[in-house]
Amino acid sequence: MRILTGDTELLDALKQGESHAFTEVYGMFYKPLCYFAEKITGNSSHAEDIATESFVKLLQKNPDFETLPHLKSFLYTTTKNACYDLLRMQKRHEQTHSEIKYLADISEEETEQAVIMAEVLQAIYEAIDQLPDKYKTVLKLALIEGMNNDEIVVQTGMAYQTVRNHKSEATKLLRISLFKNGSISSVVLFCSLLYIGEKLQ
Repeated sequence: MRILTGDTELLDALKQGESHAFTEVYGMFYKPLCYFAEKITGNSSHAEDIATESFVKLLQKNPDFETLPHLKSFLYTTTKNACYDLLRMQKRHEQTHSEIKYLADISEEETEQAVIMAEVLQAIYEAIDQLPDKYKTVLKLALIEGMNNDEIVVQTGMAYQTVRNHKSEATKLLRISLFKNGSISSVVLFCSLLYIGEKLQ
């Protein structure tokens, strides 16, 4: 298995049907897509199913994307459309077509916020993956799993002070990594820093 060193190599490997490229894309986008879909549907189980189905459609499509943003756009658009289809199906026997369209329009406005938050989570996940392993473990448990220090101690067997030290240092490195990431917008950067501050306070 060759090491993928950039977006171009990742997209080329995906086009060639290399499984590790798909695995990398899946790891990059699955959780943000689940969050995105749940914000629209209000149901975590449906959201996971829809996100998974979006990757199935990616496999079925000839994945010839020029850039990673094009691939991301395909996944988000596919997920959004599936969410709206689900909502329409659920409301079919309760509202008229015009009322359903109104609901979809409201959801469209909320979609923008969901996309931003999904991109925030994606930026954070990618930045965490760049950290040294000893910091990565603690930060994933704290930020992604929502564990407090005591729970991380039980989960990892680390000393309490070690957990605190690793979390403190990892948070500094994470913020530096986000600041250096020129591919994310200022809005995503700002929201990412707020999210980290709230979760790790």
